[in-house]
Amino acid sequence: MRATRRTFRTAAIATGAIAALAVPTTAAFAADAPSNPQGQVAPGDQTGTTDQDQTGQDQTGQDKQTDDETPKPGSWESKGTTDLGKGWSAKVDVNASARTAKAAISLDGAAKGSLTAYEKSASTTIDGNTFTLTPDGTVTAKLVNKDKDKEKQKEKDKPVPGGWVSKGVTDLGHGWSAKVDVNASARSAKAEIYLDKSVKGSLKAYINPSSTKIDGCTFTLSADGTITKKAAPQPKPQPVDKRVYVRTAKLADGSTAKIYKLGKNHYQADIYAKGAKLDTLDANGRSATGENNGLHVVLHPDGTIKSWVDGKTGTGSTVVPKGGVKAGAEDVHPAGESTPLIAAGGGMAALGAAGLGFAVYRRKQNN
Repeated sequence: MRATRRTFRTAAIATGAIAALAVPTTAAFAADAPSNPQGQVAPGDQTGTTDQDQTGQDQTGQDKQTDDETPKPGSWESKGTTDLGKGWSAKVDVNASARTAKAAISLDGAAKGSLTAYEKSASTTIDGNTFTLTPDGTVTAKLVNKDKDKEKQKEKDKPVPGGWVSKGVTDLGHGWSAKVDVNASARSAKAEIYLDKSVKGSLKAYINPSSTKIDGCTFTLSADGTITKKAAPQPKPQPVDKRVYVRTAKLADGSTAKIYKLGKNHYQADIYAKGAKLDTLDANGRSATGENNGLHVVLHPDGTIKSWVDGKTGTGSTVVPKGGVKAGAEDVHPAGESTPLIAAGGGMAALGAAGLGFAVYRRKQNN
C-alpha cells in the first residue's frame, strides 16, 4: 500500500496517544494549574509549540532559572541601600506578601540602629535624627542641624527671667574676694565675701547699692553686681609736741628749773637740786604746782614760773619768759589751792642725792 502524508499523520497521532497512556497516574496530577488543551498534531506542524528556538537551543533551563528568582510568598526582597545624607544610609528589605519592611541604619558605614515597619509606617530617633520607614520599603530621614542646635543651646543657656546668673569671682585685694550672682529681671545682686578662701560674710542689693562692714572693711554691692571694698580708715597720727628749750630759772631755795615749750599753752619745767633731777612740772592748758621741804613751785601754761619757801619772807621769785606774760600770771597762790600728790620727807639735798621725785602739786588754771 502506498504511504501518503495522511498515513504518517495518522500514525503520529496514534503514537502520541499510546505515549500518553503510558504516563503514570501520579504524574498526570502533578500540576494543579490548568492547561490549554490543543489538538494533537504532529511535531513541527504547529508553530510556537516547539521547545527549540530557531538556533535549536533548548529554552527550558532559562525558564526554570527565572522562576527561581521570583520572590516567593513570605520571602524578603532587597531594595538596596538608600543614601539619607550627611553620612547616613539605610539598607532596606521588603516582604511584600507580609506587608512588612525592615531597614538597617548606618552612619559612615558603622551600624547605628534598625527599624521595622508592618502594615503602617514606623519611626525611630538616633543621635537626635528621626528615621521613618514605610511597609513598601521607603525610608526617609529628618537630620538635625548642628548649627541650629547650637543656637538653640545658646538660647537655652540664656538667663531665664527670675533666674540668677553668676558673674564669677571678683578679686578685692589683700586676700579678699567676692563671688557675685545677679538677677537682672529682679534688679538684684548677691555676693558671698571671702578672706583667703574662708567665708567672712554675705551681702545683697536690691535696686539700690547695699553695704556691710567686715573686719573693719566696708563692702558695697550694686544691683548690677559691681562690688567694691574700702579699707578701714587708719587713725590720724597725733602731732607730737617737741620740747623746745626756753631757759633755766633759779628758784627761791637756790635750786633750778629748766623750762621747755611743747606747744601753745603747754610748758614743762624740770626741777634740779645740786645737779640731780627731782621731777618735772607739766603745765598743759593749766598751771602745775610742786612742793618739797617747804619749797613751792608753780609753772603756768604761758611759761611763767613762781617759787617761794615756807616761813621765809621776801624769798619768792617770779621768772617771766621772753615774749611777755599773761595778765595775772603772777597773782597765783598755790599754797592754798593745791593738793599734794606725793608726800616728801627729809631735806631737798637728800632727795636729790637719792634720785627721788620732786613732790608735785596740781591745781586748775585760773580762768
